[in-house]
Amino acid sequence: MVDAIAVPDRRASDHYSGHRLVEYARRTRRLIYALSLALAVIITTALPAEVYFNGKAVLEARAHTEARSVANTLSRFISRDPQLWMFHDDGLQAILADGVHDHEPGEAHDTIVRDRAGEEIFRSGTGTSGKSSIVVREQLHDGINPAGTVTLIYPTRRLISDTLFALAIGSGFGIALMVFINVLPLRAVNRLQNQIESDQQRLGAYATRVTLQSERLEAEVRARKAMEDTVAQAQKLKAMGTLLGGIAHSINNYLVPITTLTRMVRDDLPRDADSRADLDRVIRSAEGAGSVMRDVLDFTRTRDAADNVTDLVGSVARTIALAEAATPSNITVKQFLPDAACPVRLKESDIQTLMLNLISNASDAIGQDGGQIEIEIAEHGPFGVPLDLPRDLAPGAYVRLRVADNGGGIDAENLTRIFDPFFTTKRVGEGTGLGLSVTYGLVTGVGGGIYVHSDGRTGTRFDLYLPKLSGVEAPAVVAETDVPISKEA
Repeated sequence: MVDAIAVPDRRASDHYSGHRLVEYARRTRRLIYALSLALAVIITTALPAEVYFNGKAVLEARAHTEARSVANTLSRFISRDPQLWMFHDDGLQAILADGVHDHEPGEAHDTIVRDRAGEEIFRSGTGTSGKSSIVVREQLHDGINPAGTVTLIYPTRRLISDTLFALAIGSGFGIALMVFINVLPLRAVNRLQNQIESDQQRLGAYATRVTLQSERLEAEVRARKAMEDTVAQAQKLKAMGTLLGGIAHSINNYLVPITTLTRMVRDDLPRDADSRADLDRVIRSAEGAGSVMRDVLDFTRTRDAADNVTDLVGSVARTIALAEAATPSNITVKQFLPDAACPVRLKESDIQTLMLNLISNASDAIGQDGGQIEIEIAEHGPFGVPLDLPRDLAPGAYVRLRVADNGGGIDAENLTRIFDPFFTTKRVGEGTGLGLSVTYGLVTGVGGGIYVHSDGRTGTRFDLYLPKLSGVEAPAVVAETDVPISKEA
């Protein structure tokens, strides 16, 4: 016996792993891009900020130093002539020219000198200040008292231009850094991501092939297991048939003298003797036992069915008419039979036997509640398509005989045993357990197959596939009285 081989389906796990790798690659790309952008922004803003704030701090320190130097020089000049110092323009220009220097070469500055009263005495440049200027103011004195103020104004245009230049340099460097990071690491990440996606596609295709192969393997294993079960059933029935054949012959040898001698004794008695009824009962019992033995022999013997050709449709129709007479009135028998003849290699009595067995079982399954039995013969499926044949049937043309009921169904534990000889779920004395086994032997003996479908709750369906004879006409039906028909199941 071959057990089913379960091959794990790794498509879902492989796809999930590949998807995670691709997602990791995408996250890495986003992280690298964010880091490069952050570095570029930091460099772009840090360099001009450093130039601006550092240059402004240097310029302010120098401005204060120059303002104190100019204020000290003017204070010494004022102390020599406190009353008239403001009228010495040449002296003021000389002092300012000597004490005030440009912050950077080519950068101009403004100077304003005021007296004690705040009146403007000297001016160089425009003397205007704004937000873009650094203004430094120092007090003047004549040695004792305040004598005025000196104001130095340093424009920051050069500082702003330097900052803009630094901003341009920082932007260029930041862009170059982003390009560098995106070209080298991200190219590697892109190649890795593309490789992962390509490997994932190949892995998915490989997993699909493996899964399909595993499914085919499982289907082959199931088919082989079904074939082995069929062979085992056939071997079991063959062995059982051999045993039953010998037992049936032996029992029949004992039944013949019992029946013969009992008849002789009965015939010797007067017709009004009370013991004749008892002897008749013995004879009927012996004949019943003989009928059972003939069923056993019919099941076990090897048939030569080369000359047995019967119209299945006509035989089934006649058997249904016969069975309806013995079927309870609360059970409806529906038949779906084709108009054309279906010649099969079975005798009329064989068809009657198997049909009566199946109808009797269906009637017993329905019980007293009432129900329906459907009998159908089909050569083709819906819309004329060929029948969907079971795997273990040999190729060829078949006709399907279906007997279905809406009774209680068959339990799963009994479903595999219903064709075993003498197996029955009926109470003692209600059945011999040979009906379905005889039916199985009749169908398989001509190269057909019988299959049962039931969910164990509602309904049972028997499908009998019989080889259809092509180019053969069914002979006229001749009643066979020498072969008994068993309805026991």
